[in-house]
Amino acid sequence: MNKTVEPREAKQWDWPKFEADARQKGLNDSAIQAMKKLRDACESLSADISWGKGKETGSFSPKWSDICSGSILSVWSNGIVSLNFPSIQKSDAAELFRDKLKKLVVERLGLNVSDDYKQRWVSSYPAPVWVPKVDGLIEILGELLAPSKEVGLKA
Repeated sequence: MNKTVEPREAKQWDWPKFEADARQKGLNDSAIQAMKKLRDACESLSADISWGKGKETGSFSPKWSDICSGSILSVWSNGIVSLNFPSIQKSDAAELFRDKLKKLVVERLGLNVSDDYKQRWVSSYPAPVWVPKVDGLIEILGELLAPSKEVGLKA
């Protein structure tokens, strides 16, 4: 028996669609609140939020164009957060940011980051791993992006 599979159209995601999809995928209120908290914190740190166009899973990716053209992290409606280390390059400042981010998420949050994090897209964490650490992640981003702090990179 042959089935005809209709191609699914790409969606343009936004917060209401993202939240509804996360709930449909079985994420609990704590995970959804953490995703919203992270998105709101990134916006307050002057990120441009880029919403994904995935057919099955929603995503948003905060971008700071003064650091790099790509996104520093992505949040998926299935609860995964990925740290996009390979996209954080192209300048000395971007590479310094990337390396400090890696160091801080390992030291403070206890996240595992592979030795080849600069080249491979493997730094993804499911909700049970990152949700309890969302405040620490936001704090790290704030420090790295703060204009007046010594560890910050923005001018």
